[in-house]
Amino acid sequence: MLFITTVAADPGQEKFIKEYVAAVNAKNIIKLKKLVHPKCLACINDENRDYFDDYFTREIEERIPDSYKIVDIKPIGKDEALLMPEVFSYPVRPTHWIQIDFEKGAYASKSILRQVIKLGDTWFMVVPCPTQQAIKRFRKVKIAKEKQKARAKVLYHELKKPLLSELKELYKKGKKIQAWKRYSSETGESLSMAKEVLLPLDNFIKKPETVESPPQQYKADVDFVNIGKRYLRFEELTKEQESKGYVFLGKFGDSWPAELKKADINMNEISFELNDGTKHNYSGYDGYEILMLRLIAANQKENVVIFRSKEKK
Repeated sequence: MLFITTVAADPGQEKFIKEYVAAVNAKNIIKLKKLVHPKCLACINDENRDYFDDYFTREIEERIPDSYKIVDIKPIGKDEALLMPEVFSYPVRPTHWIQIDFEKGAYASKSILRQVIKLGDTWFMVVPCPTQQAIKRFRKVKIAKEKQKARAKVLYHELKKPLLSELKELYKKGKKIQAWKRYSSETGESLSMAKEVLLPLDNFIKKPETVESPPQQYKADVDFVNIGKRYLRFEELTKEQESKGYVFLGKFGDSWPAELKKADINMNEISFELNDGTKHNYSGYDGYEILMLRLIAANQKENVVIFRSKEKK
């Protein structure tokens, strides 16, 4: 394995991460479940089985390359609020966040954050139990997505020349985002629907996106962000954003105190570049606002922290 550890991980944590990556890449849900804390598995029943089936299926959708990086292992304070407690219950309280990053291509990357706890000598993933509210929301979203996919197939088969030829040519050049915008402007469909409609054109991609710029920034009001404010701790920043309706997604860097220098906000996804030149993209949050905050510490090290809105917009 060629993974890179940029933070101190004990042997048990490294073992957990290796086994997690192996299970995901083998698309083996049985092995993946063996990494979940027994008390969390005990939460699965006939009432929520469809939720957990979907959760584990999504866990193994994307392959993690051998070059992944362990970029953060962060303790969770005893008094620290857990993720979305209003819609999830926790059979066991996680003690750490583990974050691994990997490149999805020349101009895209992905971060995976998982809550874990040590039981005996073994680390386990903590998967919270959904409340009835969460299950209802999950089923509502799933039905909407299935309807969108069905409609997208119809719309794709209705595509005719010369628009279809133009879109295929954009895909061949790696300009997927431009193709989505072109289809959207021509048909009046949303960018989210355009992305779904044009999925079959992925077969025409011959090279990664190289010229295409990131999606245009969503024109949202960011005046609520306190540019120039100094934060003593990471927890202070997250608590403030939670009070404004945002939940933590991921972060890069851990140098505090730090001053907020820049904020970007976008719908559905957000792309950004760190000072070391690495590019990152948070996607797959259809309907949510994604907030990126960039802070600089006294030693000039940067912190980039990502949040999403608690509710869809």
